Amino acid sequence: MQINNTLIDGIIYTSVFNPADGRKNWQDMVTAFCYAFESVEDATLLLKFVSNDAEESEKHLINYLYKLSPFKCRVVACSSHLSDEDYEKMIGSSSYYVNTSHGEGQCIPLMEFMSCGKPAIAPCDSAMADYIDESVAFVIKSSAELTHWQHDARRRYRCLQTRISWMSLVEAFQNSYQLIKESPDDYSTMSQRAIDRLQQHCSNATVTKRLGEFLEKVVSSQ
Repeated sequence: MQINNTLIDGIIYTSVFNPADGRKNWQDMVTAFCYAFESVEDATLLLKFVSNDAEESEKHLINYLYKLSPFKCRVVACSSHLSDEDYEKMIGSSSYYVNTSHGEGQCIPLMEFMSCGKPAIAPCDSAMADYIDESVAFVIKSSAELTHWQHDARRRYRCLQTRISWMSLVEAFQNSYQLIKESPDDYSTMSQRAIDRLQQHCSNATVTKRLGEFLEKVVSSQ
């Protein structure tokens, strides 16, 4: 795969998110990845920034990488727009999708990648609990913690979010790498399970059926 003239091969861990969204917790993702693969040359973390202005986030990322160096793994950030064709190529070239957020309403990119047979590294909480488990993902341990609503300028602690275990994330990276290197058949099985799980969860047929059942209940209740 080639992103902005950068050739990427090997085992690719991809995440798609808005870096300005405080829920996404990309800092833990980057630090854990570089720690897990400090001496591994063929592991790449591909960060696809979804933002009109990712320049500030790119500066923060570079500062993190300076502090974490030296390491042999690769961290690549892409903030440019991708065509549908290039986005499909990115999914096809990826080995895993990574989510380290404090909570999700759905996480559409995670669902897209899993629908295409890419196992996940993610916590099993918030909306992700509907389709994430150990058969389709390397589950990151997490626990509840107090926080503020993202839009609250006062930053009053009035709600909960999930805090991931950083060491659990490191282990998930290492175990996922070991799986694809040493047990490719087991990786293929997990890949197919991801496809099957998302077909059951959000395929057109599933959504149409559920919507039809809901509308029937609404009509019959009137």
